[in-house]
Amino acid sequence: MDFDDLDPGGRADAAAPGLGDGPRDGRLHHGLHRLPSLAAVLWGVVAEQTGLVATFLTAAALQLAAVAAGLVLRVPESAQHAPDPVVYWSEAPVSVEPDPATGPVLVTVTYTVAPEHRHAYLAAMRHLRRSRLRTGATRWELYQDVDRRDRYVEQFRVASWEEHQRQHDGRLTSADRAVEEAALAFSDAAATAEHLLLPDDEVHTAVHT
Repeated sequence: MDFDDLDPGGRADAAAPGLGDGPRDGRLHHGLHRLPSLAAVLWGVVAEQTGLVATFLTAAALQLAAVAAGLVLRVPESAQHAPDPVVYWSEAPVSVEPDPATGPVLVTVTYTVAPEHRHAYLAAMRHLRRSRLRTGATRWELYQDVDRRDRYVEQFRVASWEEHQRQHDGRLTSADRAVEEAALAFSDAAATAEHLLLPDDEVHTAVHT
């Protein structure tokens, strides 16, 4: 079950309606070009009423005021508004600690969802898909068991064990936590997760709930 088909509107490359459309009659374009002319007329009126010296002094004062305002009212750095990372995933238990460069890592999460909650669960998983991909997953899929129709298996792939550890250690935010907890709430039994690596000398599989 690939959510590219279930939620085409959620793709990053989908354009929002109307955002790419410019003003068709050109009135806004012409209006913007008339602003310098209107400003020149206004300053001409001021000069006639107060004299050139007073006009220049007024313009200089306004420019100084604008500079001062710019120094005091600085635009805040975007980093100041970045959401704080939270650590809420428990450490994945492993029998042998994998090399950080080992990868890819396949993470699976199994949910048990009652049929009457199916549509709401799938809607929650759409949000979780975006969270997984935003925080490091390179691929995400959701499958439904053909025999046990209430059993769903989420799979997402991360490039390396080190990359996945970064998800555990603070890449996620409180918003990601809320999205994940909303999806987990639909599972009647506690959801279980597994961490899988490609077989080499041995297969490292971590299971936790």
